[in-house]
Amino acid sequence: MLRSIIIKKRWKILDSIGKGAFGELFSAYDMKTQNTVAIKVEGPLLKNKRKRALLAMEISVLRKMQSSDYVCRFEACGRITIQSSTSSTTYDYMVMQLLGPSLSKLRRKCKKFSLATTALLGKQMLNAIKDCHTIGGVIHRDIKPGNFCIDNTNSYNGRARCYIIDFGLCRPYISSSGEIKEARRSVGFRGTAAYASINAHDGKDLGRVDDLWSLFYVLVEFMTGDLPWKGREKEQVAIYKKQMTNSYLVANLPSPFNDMLHYLKTLKFEDEPDYDLLESMLDEMFRISGKSYDVPYDWELPRPVGESVNTESSYNSNDNQLIGYDNEGNAKYYDNRQQVGVPSPSTQNALLTPPYSPIYSNGCVSPYNKKMMSSPNVITTSPSVIPTSPIEHKNCTKALLINQNHDINHKPVNGDVKIPATATLTKFLNEDSTKNVKVDGQKPASNSPNQQHSNTRFLKFLIPN
Repeated sequence: MLRSIIIKKRWKILDSIGKGAFGELFSAYDMKTQNTVAIKVEGPLLKNKRKRALLAMEISVLRKMQSSDYVCRFEACGRITIQSSTSSTTYDYMVMQLLGPSLSKLRRKCKKFSLATTALLGKQMLNAIKDCHTIGGVIHRDIKPGNFCIDNTNSYNGRARCYIIDFGLCRPYISSSGEIKEARRSVGFRGTAAYASINAHDGKDLGRVDDLWSLFYVLVEFMTGDLPWKGREKEQVAIYKKQMTNSYLVANLPSPFNDMLHYLKTLKFEDEPDYDLLESMLDEMFRISGKSYDVPYDWELPRPVGESVNTESSYNSNDNQLIGYDNEGNAKYYDNRQQVGVPSPSTQNALLTPPYSPIYSNGCVSPYNKKMMSSPNVITTSPSVIPTSPIEHKNCTKALLINQNHDINHKPVNGDVKIPATATLTKFLNEDSTKNVKVDGQKPASNSPNQQHSNTRFLKFLIPN
C-alpha cells in the first residue's frame, strides 16, 4: 500500500525490507541527496498509547546518541496521512541511514563465527552497549544479533562497522536528579527469550548488567553456532538457564569467556560495569585467535564452490573429541581411533549427556561425546552403558533430570533416582560440564524384552563436588 508513496515531497518509498510487531521498515530514495535511506513506519496510527510510545522512544534515543560511532544517522521523523477514495490512514515515520545485513543473518550464513570475528564484533557491540548506557542514558533491553547491523560504507579500523539498532524497548535508568533509579519489583518480561538475562525471565527490572548478560549469550552463540535452549518456549528457556550453570556454556571456549562469565556474576542491578575490563577480555580473545587486525570477517572470506565459510579456529580443532578432565582440570581428548562397544546415537531409549561429560560403562569412559548444538547428544541405555557392577565414586551429590521432550521435570536431587523402565527415556543433564559424570545402576532383573517394562532401573547420576 505504501510502495511509491512520496513523503514530504522528498522520500519515495521503495521496497519493504523488514516487518516488526508494530510497524514496517522500507528502503526509500532521497530525491534531495539522491541516496537510499531507510524509513520505519508505525501504523496505521496505533490507538494503544503504550505501543505508540515505542517509536517515540526510538526517535528520542537515536537523536540523543548521534554522537556515538555505533548508531545509524538520524534524518527526520513525522506523521503522514494517506488518502484513499473512501478513507484516510495516518502513519508515524522515521527516516534514518540504511544499513547492511544484521549479525543474525551473517551468522546463519556462516553457521558460526571464528574466534577472531567473534572478538572483533564483540568489541564493537560492547562499545555500542556502553554508548547506550553512557550517552543515551538507557538500558537497551533487547540485545541480540538481529539488533546489530553491518555497514560497509563506514569503517571501523579499516573494516565494516557494526551498529546497534531498535531502541523501542529502551528504558532510562537515570532519574531527573541524576541518580540511578531504584529497581522496580515486578515489570514483566522484556527482550528476546534466547538472549535475555535470568532477571528478565523473572520479570525483574533490568539494569546495565542485563544488557551485558545478553551480549555474553550472543558471543557464545557466535562461537558454537547455537545455544542449548534454541527453539524452546520462553518458560523452558528460563528453566534451562537457571538449572544449567553458565560454566556449562564456556566449558570448551577460550578463557576470556570464563573471565567474562565470572565478572558478570559479580554485578548487581545498580552497579556500573567496568567496560574497559570487558574490552580487555575481548582483546585477549582476539590475541588468542592468532590473527592480525587486517583479518577479514568470516563472511568476507572467499567461499569454495559448494562449501560454506570455514569458521573454525585452530584452538578448537578437537571440539568433538574432548571426553573429560583429569583431577587437575586438564582436558582429556579422544584420539579418534575405532573403539569396540561404543554405543551409537539413538532417538529412543537414550541417555542424554552434556558436551564433554563422559559416561562410564563398567569403569570405562565412552568416547562418544560431541558438542551440544541444537539439541544435546544421546547415548543408548543398553546394558553396555548401564554398568552391572558398582563404580567407586567421589563425593557426589547433585543430579538433574530432563524428559524426552527436554522438559525439566525434576529439581536437582540427592542419592538414588528411580527410573521406571517404561519411561522412554529419561534424560540427564549435568550442571557443570567441567566435572565428570558417572552413571551407576543395575540392569533389569529379567532378560526377557517383554518383561523388562515391569522392572525399575535404579540409576545414580552423579556430579563430583
